[in-house]
Amino acid sequence: MTVRSLLVVFVSIAMVHAMAASATIGIATAKGSFRVDDSYVAGNATLFEGTAIETGLSTGELSLSKAKVVMATETRGRVFQDRLVLDRGKVQWDGSTFRTMAGEFQIVGADSSSKAMVERKGETVQVASLSGTVNVLSTTGESLMAVAAGTAYDFTPYPQGASPSEKKDASASNKKKKAGAGAAGGTKTAAGLSTGAKVLITAVAIGAGGAAAGVLATRDNTPSTSR
Repeated sequence: MTVRSLLVVFVSIAMVHAMAASATIGIATAKGSFRVDDSYVAGNATLFEGTAIETGLSTGELSLSKAKVVMATETRGRVFQDRLVLDRGKVQWDGSTFRTMAGEFQIVGADSSSKAMVERKGETVQVASLSGTVNVLSTTGESLMAVAAGTAYDFTPYPQGASPSEKKDASASNKKKKAGAGAAGGTKTAAGLSTGAKVLITAVAIGAGGAAAGVLATRDNTPSTSR
């Protein structure tokens, strides 16, 4: 093998290692087993851009460069350097450099003091602010609501293709909720949904520390091992 050929091989190996290193975005840990892509892992695992992660009976913690994310039990999503795409369950994080994408919505803190808790149940997404302001936007970036500290709201898109009578019934139902909760509920047109679609926004009562406790509760004591 010539010197030139050896140089080509070394350069290729260096490029592969550099690409692998740059794709690493953080570490996932749990006191118990959890699923990473197609494998069950106990203890900790390296995360890459687009890694699918799912917790079981234990909560999980994602240590990323932009945020530390806590995943509740029975939570599933796909993690990237600056966001988590939530399929099911509940997550919590701090700051404004990380966001959660959940169904028709994206949630991001307004500044470094923001602490958000997001739970997805089907198409309904519940957003709570544990501190600071948490912004809720449509998938196209249209601002839907700024959730203030100590408050929580459910966001539900009207079904695509809903008939006018179904939308009218939903609006009437929401007006009743709004009347009972003062300024806590309402409907808002949201860009990025189907033409004429709206988002049903409903206030949710949260107890002191309830949202945070819901995420951080119940870790099992399975001995940890590394992936």
